[in-house]
Amino acid sequence: MQCPSLGDFEQPRELWKQVWDDNEREALVQNVAASLSAANATIKGNQRMSHSIHENLIAHICSLYSVLVFNAVDKQLAERIAQAMNFNFLSPPMPIEALKLNLKKIKKDVLLGGPS
Repeated sequence: MQCPSLGDFEQPRELWKQVWDDNEREALVQNVAASLSAANATIKGNQRMSHSIHENLIAHICSLYSVLVFNAVDKQLAERIAQAMNFNFLSPPMPIEALKLNLKKIKKDVLLGGPS
C-alpha cells in the first residue's frame, strides 16, 4: 500500500473549498462523523479485546488517524468532523502513565487477535 502524497488531497480540497456550498459541506461532515462513530462502536464492541481500555484506545487511534487524513484536505473540515463526533484528539482515553504501562499488552492483543 502506497502512502498518499500531498497531491492526492488537491481535488478533495477544491471540492470542499470551491465547489460545495455550506449545506453540502455540513452533509459531508455529518455523514463522515456518523460513519466513524459507527466504526468506533464496532471496535468497542469487539469481544476479542481483553479490556475496555484497549478497545477505547484502539477506537481513539482510529479516530485520530481519520481526523488527520481529513486534516490533509482542510483543517476546518477535520475540526468539524472531530466536533461532530465529540472527539477530543488531544485527550487520550487513559492517563499517559497507564498508556505506557499497557502498550506492550495492547500491541500483543492487536497483533495476535485477542487477549493473551
